[in-house]
Amino acid sequence: MANLPPEVRQALISLCKGCIFANFNEPWNETDYMDGLPQRHLTKTEQRGLDWLIEYDHGGIATHSHTVIFALTPKVHIIDSGSCTSPQENECEW
Repeated sequence: MANLPPEVRQALISLCKGCIFANFNEPWNETDYMDGLPQRHLTKTEQRGLDWLIEYDHGGIATHSHTVIFALTPKVHIIDSGSCTSPQENECEW
């Protein structure tokens, strides 16, 4: 998370309504048992010009993955999401 630009990091956290992410090499909770560990685990962050591709696993009853691409200009916004097919990102479970 520390390697992401602050505005991308904030957009990602806002997208999932304040969730906490574990970095690649940090422990995380992939189950639905609340043990204080983050339930999201970054698996890939990649800068593509002014865009950022982010992939992460999301723990719970059924662990699953999310992919989102943020563009930095004119302000940070989602340009693609393989995880959500709804036109309203706030209707998705991030």
